[in-house]
Amino acid sequence: MVMTRVDGRRGLGARVAGAAGVVLLAAGAIAARSAVLEPRVAERDVARLSATLGARGLAVPVNDVVVDEVNRWLATPKDRLFLKDSRRRLEEHRVLVDEAFARHQVPGALAAVAIVESGFRNLEQKPGFRAAGVWQFIPVTARNLGLEVGEGRDERLDVPKQTEAAARLLAGLHRQLGDWPLALAAYNEGAQRVSTVVEEAKTRDAWELMRSGKLGRYAASVVAAALVLEDERLLDGPAAAN
Repeated sequence: MVMTRVDGRRGLGARVAGAAGVVLLAAGAIAARSAVLEPRVAERDVARLSATLGARGLAVPVNDVVVDEVNRWLATPKDRLFLKDSRRRLEEHRVLVDEAFARHQVPGALAAVAIVESGFRNLEQKPGFRAAGVWQFIPVTARNLGLEVGEGRDERLDVPKQTEAAARLLAGLHRQLGDWPLALAAYNEGAQRVSTVVEEAKTRDAWELMRSGKLGRYAASVVAAALVLEDERLLDGPAAAN
């Protein structure tokens, strides 16, 4: 099965490794972000946001990859509106997500996975695109996670059940890879691929693997979205970044 690569801005396809083996997880069809950046957030501001996330259990380094992705999320009014609307939808389910993630010891900030995947929209499966739900599971992935997918019933659209499954999946990838950036990369590209890249590159530094292009920037996109969502003023326009 050919691996679908990502363009460093939004996930276009993903593999995840479950107990039954490697399965494909299709990411949401989300418009690519602007490639032209006008930096709005300085490194010191990213450090402030990182400290906030660190206190909540998600350590995010302040490096060039993360700073770049934060500014990509804020590059245009369209991108900022996407995050603002996604945040509103997430907040409607915040208690549910936080409880599911807490049960599986997954940092709540990683709800940003669903923002990158779907904008936290509960999307039905469309012809020619097999993913569905907030967390964008394809049928085989959903079934391996214990969800029912069949004619007349699709638990990928059951927000509590799919969220519980996503929390278990993220927790399992973290146990397998021992690192949240690598686990996020595996959510998008598959645990087997990530393990192979780590072994061949002889480094577990996910950020260096992203810089070199050996891994896509999906993990950076997720943590950058999580950082931006810590300060909603960043979504209100250029002056808010000052």
